[in-house]
Amino acid sequence: MSDFFQKIKTPIYKFLPWFLILIGTILRLAQYYDNRSLWMDEVRIALNVIERSYLELLQPLSYNQYAPLGFLLTEKFFVSALGNNEYILRLFPFICGICSLFLFYKLVTITLTRNSGLISLALFSILPSLVYYSTEAKQYSSDILFALMLFLLAIKFDESGFNFKNIVIFWIVGSLAIWFSHPAVFVLTGVGLTLFISYLTKKENGKITRLLIAYIPWIVCFIILYFVSLRTMVSANDLRDFWRNYFLPSLAESGKIALAFFDFLNLSYVTVIFLLIGCYFLFKEKRKIFFILASPFFIMLFASSLHLYPLWQRLLLFIVPSLLIFIGEGVQKIISKTWYYTPLIGIIVLVLLFTGPVYFVNQNLTNPRTFDEIKPALSYVRQYLKDGDIIYVNSILRHAYSYYANRYNLITKSPAKLNFTTPIEERTFNNLKYTVILGVSARYNNEKEDLEKFQGNKRVWIILPNSNRAEDPKFILEYLDQTGIRIASFIRPGIEVYLYDLS
Repeated sequence: MSDFFQKIKTPIYKFLPWFLILIGTILRLAQYYDNRSLWMDEVRIALNVIERSYLELLQPLSYNQYAPLGFLLTEKFFVSALGNNEYILRLFPFICGICSLFLFYKLVTITLTRNSGLISLALFSILPSLVYYSTEAKQYSSDILFALMLFLLAIKFDESGFNFKNIVIFWIVGSLAIWFSHPAVFVLTGVGLTLFISYLTKKENGKITRLLIAYIPWIVCFIILYFVSLRTMVSANDLRDFWRNYFLPSLAESGKIALAFFDFLNLSYVTVIFLLIGCYFLFKEKRKIFFILASPFFIMLFASSLHLYPLWQRLLLFIVPSLLIFIGEGVQKIISKTWYYTPLIGIIVLVLLFTGPVYFVNQNLTNPRTFDEIKPALSYVRQYLKDGDIIYVNSILRHAYSYYANRYNLITKSPAKLNFTTPIEERTFNNLKYTVILGVSARYNNEKEDLEKFQGNKRVWIILPNSNRAEDPKFILEYLDQTGIRIASFIRPGIEVYLYDLS
């Protein structure tokens, strides 16, 4: 049998896409409902959204953060209208994640056969990285959503023609994409070049004119955005220094980055073979669609070679829909061409493809992914806080503390008023006098100097990032164990809390 899925009864066959979308929705809902603590980058975005007005969000962000203006303003609107908590901060990414399931289904129906489309849709529904980033208070979920919208519009309008209505729709969606997603510029550029070259080779001058008209407002939006926001980001030396190891490197290093990205997606390395096979057949059979889907990747590489865009895991999520389409096509070709001789090959291919994602989906459901679980840590400190205690917060966690401490009645001022340049902050809680010290440097020697000042105190709380994530906490604990007595400890994912007697 040349088609692996032909034995499936037609009613069930038609229901499968909706079943896969349901599974994807449930997985995203479960991750969203888990309501994990905001981790470092989420907290820094949250503080910017909370502390600033709408107009102030147009200025460069604090805490070394960068995000699309449309995303920031949407987050500000949700927080202002619905309240400040994790659910609200993650609501817009969650909505984007759910909508992306339906848009991806629509995309595979117009680019792939039903069988390869089902394979791609199954991956899109369950890939742990896509599930997780649909519930993170960052812009990566909306990156995927707008990439899907632009792919769909480009393919649809290419087939139906760029009439006035289509041009207006393209104007609106493309303009929004530029404000909501930084990598949308790569998608718009890639799609535009693909269609332009296609029309040019066929001498379809009318389509070229309408395409250029469609791009005018996008170019205007990009120029405005550049001077309002992107110019600061592009020229930021600290940002380039931070990502200096992730710009387009040598060919050998590029291979390592590619394999690391497949690890990030929880896909086996053999999936690269399926990807290449899918690329070959789509290039051979549907060349324009291949370039529409693949061109943003090449534009991104060009930007990376200019040190304008780092090749790092979550920043590449917008290309995942294209990758999964290529992979689905490759797997289907292998199955269809080998099924007649032996079904075993097709079964092995599917097992290799889905084992990793299914395993990690099950793991995430039983033990949801989290980074800095500071909420239970602060609840623990509050429960056992006594008069005269000192609370020391490692510099890596100072932003998370400033966001959450007020919720646990551990400070009396708004988080926006905390002054990180003044490390010692005296607070009162239930008539208890205590001192909060927010670390200002992650360097061990600087933290050791702070800790030396605590000698002679009976109760000193130490809140640190997990020692598996950073080397300095290990040395800090060694120093404290040598100079004091450990009274209690409380450990959660990404967070370690210790109570020491340093008298």
